[in-house]
Amino acid sequence: MAAIDVTAVVSDIAAQAVPIGLVGAAVLLLFVAVAAFRWVEDSLGGGNYSDDIDSDDAGFGDGDAPIGSFDHPDDFDTLDDEGNVVESWRDGERV
Repeated sequence: MAAIDVTAVVSDIAAQAVPIGLVGAAVLLLFVAVAAFRWVEDSLGGGNYSDDIDSDDAGFGDGDAPIGSFDHPDDFDTLDDEGNVVESWRDGERV
């Protein structure tokens, strides 16, 4: 019985390794760039966009939008349609 020739399949797989590696490197570079941007922004005092979010623009429907900080995602307030605080969460616990 003769052996099956797999040379073409192996060379095809090996040829695809380089483009896959380049895509992976590009994704990794994107993650590093975003992390570096956030690090620099945080060191300059930015990064808290909670004042820019309007309950009607947040996409939550009835205006019950959690308003919080990207730096501390466990801290947020839920507002009613008039902008009054309905409930508050700090460090992941309701207060």
